[in-house]
Parts: sequence; C-alpha cells; structure tokens
Amino acid sequence: MKKVISLFLTLVMVLSVLTAIPFTAAAEFPPSGACGNDVRYSFDAESGMLSIYGTGEMANYDPMSDSPFFGKEEIITICVSPGVTSIGYGAFFGCTYLRTLVLP
Repeated sequence: MKKVISLFLTLVMVLSVLTAIPFTAAAEFPPSGACGNDVRYSFDAESGMLSIYGTGEMANYDPMSDSPFFGKEEIITICVSPGVTSIGYGAFFGCTYLRTLVLP
C-alpha cells in the first residue's frame, strides 16, 4: 500500500511541475504587428525574414517577457527599413537562430 501511495504522490508532483512550465514555443507568431508608435513588423515564415518598417524608434522591451519576438527561433534574418531610427532594447532576446541583420 505504501508503494501505491508513494507512486501516486510522485505522479502528482511530476504533473504539478509540468503544468507550471510555460510552453511559449508553441504560441503562434503573428505575421504582422506593431513594435513602436509608428514602427511595425511583418514576418515571412517561409524565408524566416522579419521586416521592421515605419518611422521613429522601436519600442524597448523587458528581454524576458514582453517582446513579440522573444524566443522566436524561426526568425533567421531581420531587415530594418530606412526611417526606423533605433532597435528596441531586448527586442530580439532569445532569437537563437538569428543569423543576419540588414540595416539601411
């Protein structure tokens, strides 16, 4: 009987740990959106290219939470258009497959 109770408690502990882990990698990456007052982005999933365009500054982000690009491994190339005057702090934290940044 003690083995059954022990096994049950172990199972409960494992399930409680697994449900506490955020699985953000499965979240859908919106193909376009805002990343500043007058700065927007569009993402081409086929090529892995993120285009940043508009005028002015990109927004700054808490690197571990609120960037729309946080941990998006599908971003391979970032192309910043003329008119964008800054890249936001923490914007591309966790983009581990990012290989190319094209600046105007």
